[in-house]
Amino acid sequence: MSKRRVVTIVIVLALILVALGIYLYQQREAVLKAALPELLRTDVVVQELGPDTTHWVLSVEMLHHLPLPIPTGEMRAMIRVEGEDLVESGPVRTPKAVKGDTSRLVIPLRVRTRDLVDLLNRLERSGADSMHCHVDLNWRMDHLPFARGPWLLQVERTLPAVRIPKVIARHTAIEEFGLREAQVDLTLHVFNPNRAELAFRDLEMDVTIDDRQTMHAALPGRTVLRAMDTTAISLPLDLRTGGVVKGLFDLVFRARRTPYSFDLRCIAVSQAEEVNDSRILVRGAGTLDDVKDTGHR
Repeated sequence: MSKRRVVTIVIVLALILVALGIYLYQQREAVLKAALPELLRTDVVVQELGPDTTHWVLSVEMLHHLPLPIPTGEMRAMIRVEGEDLVESGPVRTPKAVKGDTSRLVIPLRVRTRDLVDLLNRLERSGADSMHCHVDLNWRMDHLPFARGPWLLQVERTLPAVRIPKVIARHTAIEEFGLREAQVDLTLHVFNPNRAELAFRDLEMDVTIDDRQTMHAALPGRTVLRAMDTTAISLPLDLRTGGVVKGLFDLVFRARRTPYSFDLRCIAVSQAEEVNDSRILVRGAGTLDDVKDTGHR
């Protein structure tokens, strides 16, 4: 056999092998994509709305169709809104599974509240009252080189565009006075920036005066905030720290020089499952002069 013929045969065989490899790789992609788990349910729930961070929880339920044992792995979630990347989760471990098994995953997500507010403001200017979210789930399997991934699962969800209420402490009045305890009535002005009513329950508030005196208030039951309006809420604050006289002296005579801060917590009440039972945290600060009123009633 001549040298030229040998070279020709080698080239032909090499081309056949390359073509066969490309064909098998393409079939591998098609088979594995067809065998990806079926997403039975995906829920995005707002767990907590805070001044710095908003906590979401992504729940995923998927049914496995691959006719092979599925090893452990990890999954990451990315949520995009209006084409922009909003938040990416850390890795969450996925369990072993076989064909017919259902896996349930809970993926926590932390969104910077400032980024979320900027997004909501843009949506409001465009007239939208909800967020259309694209959820990308990147799944990578362990110990399965030919199908390691990552494999992409995609789903779309719509979330209500809920903004955190703005709280301003306005007036105080001394309701009860004693050497060991006192009660101060505080009026809050709460502005609801949403286009729909916002209801909450189980409001609690802690007020700290000059980093020393702490007052606590609780408002059980349900309160409704009118849409795009300010609602006045009266809270009885109990002062029982042993420094009642000092605290009331600061309120009446040193209001302009005495700082205060507050943490307000409540639970959202909504017909939308994505928001119902979400915890809302609002923080504020100022000087007692902002809330000073006319003393004892």
